Amino acid sequence: MRTHFVAACAVALCTSPALAEPIIKTSPTAGTRGYRYTSVERNPGQPDARYRVDFDLVTDAHGDVTAVIRKAESANGDNWSTPTVTEACAKSLHGDGAALARVTLVTLSPEAASSLGEPFMAMCAPAAYFYPMTDILNVVLIQVSPSFHIKDLNAAGASARFEGFSTKLDRLNTGMTASSPGGTITLTALDDKVATVDWAPDPMQITLVKHATQNMPEVTLTGFERFAFRVEVERATGALRRSATTSDTLDLVVSMPGLPPDKAPHLAISREVAIEPRD
Repeated sequence: MRTHFVAACAVALCTSPALAEPIIKTSPTAGTRGYRYTSVERNPGQPDARYRVDFDLVTDAHGDVTAVIRKAESANGDNWSTPTVTEACAKSLHGDGAALARVTLVTLSPEAASSLGEPFMAMCAPAAYFYPMTDILNVVLIQVSPSFHIKDLNAAGASARFEGFSTKLDRLNTGMTASSPGGTITLTALDDKVATVDWAPDPMQITLVKHATQNMPEVTLTGFERFAFRVEVERATGALRRSATTSDTLDLVVSMPGLPPDKAPHLAISREVAIEPRD
């Protein structure tokens, strides 16, 4: 079973950037910056599940941020493939020419933020577009959302608590709900050029439902995700320099019709995510 989790995109916190400029800029200066997203998910007994996406973050003069997907690939083990979409789907994803899709990250409408459904990204989007974009959204929000209190970090070593959040979605034959009671954000390092921030939610309670198909009954996974992101921000421009998970583990119990509770498998899954500048 392939199991991919949306790592706390915190859609309830999708708000406009703060107006006051703290030590760490809460909105990048206008411009286009290119990045590569990579992820690997390790589930014992199965091939590693991977994504690789080339994308741009485009910030306008008002601080709004759009992600432009240039290339997207996925792999099970070492076998990479490139998803294809119909002409109609490409149009609904606002793709044209070299852009496969354009996705608004800041500022999200309430409709887009509520469940990351059609208003966020067309439901025809393949997994290699959608799932990486949820991690990218999460990283962007760490910086720009006032709810994460990055503006309260005024010296190296300073930290602040942020409020609880929840997120939900139902697409790609999967339903998910997740919630965290809060977490801690820390200014881990600061020099003249770069501010390094660690963002760590408290353990997230997760319920994941793989909907029934002709060949498989409905499968439910419940448990906890424990993860954290490190984000490096350029002090002069507020631009994302790079970001990566410092930890990401999931402890889950599987249930399905006819499976006795004492026979329920336990899954221990790990993920690694990185966002690096693209040459």
